[in-house]
Amino acid sequence: EVDACGPDRPKAIELFNFINDNAKGVAVVSPTYMPTSVITKLSKPVDWITGDILLDKDDLDLLVTGLTVANDPTDERIKKRRSLFKWIEEV
Repeated sequence: EVDACGPDRPKAIELFNFINDNAKGVAVVSPTYMPTSVITKLSKPVDWITGDILLDKDDLDLLVTGLTVANDPTDERIKKRRSLFKWIEEV
């Protein structure tokens, strides 16, 4: 069995700060205990701008549980996968 995730291993706060920085946002991103359903609703403008869905509720639920982190990020098959951070920089 091979991990289905990519090479990046961001914590949620790191991901949101990265998105904010690359979108040239002025938001202050801080840890929160908002439900993931609220966070995904707040991220809808990013979806509209990119024409893609950045995170849906299921994705975010997986992200905060840690299940989307590669067990072995040094695995060559995982290292070759597209980086989430590079994708965000491209859009």
